[in-house]
Amino acid sequence: MKRQISQAVKEALKSSRKVKITFKRTTAAIRDIKWLLRMQICDTVSLVHSQRQTLVNTANSGKWDRDCSVVVTLTTKFDQEWFIERMHGILEKIQVIGK
Repeated sequence: MKRQISQAVKEALKSSRKVKITFKRTTAAIRDIKWLLRMQICDTVSLVHSQRQTLVNTANSGKWDRDCSVVVTLTTKFDQEWFIERMHGILEKIQVIGK
């Protein structure tokens, strides 16, 4: 998964800067949603408000209530290493949006 994330990120950084990520439906993935939320706080990624709220609700409730995919915009402060290290174990799929 690290290689897939790296390839998608490199492609996104050359084009739309957007990726759609799908989390695994596991307890570990729910627990580690905090890393993506922290990345937004640090302004390395951007999330649409409604998707951010869905992730917060999922983290608080401990269960997925619907789709576990979000579109992430990679900002100019994006840290590829941090993203890959934190996301590789909890993502099921990643794809570039708007190539």
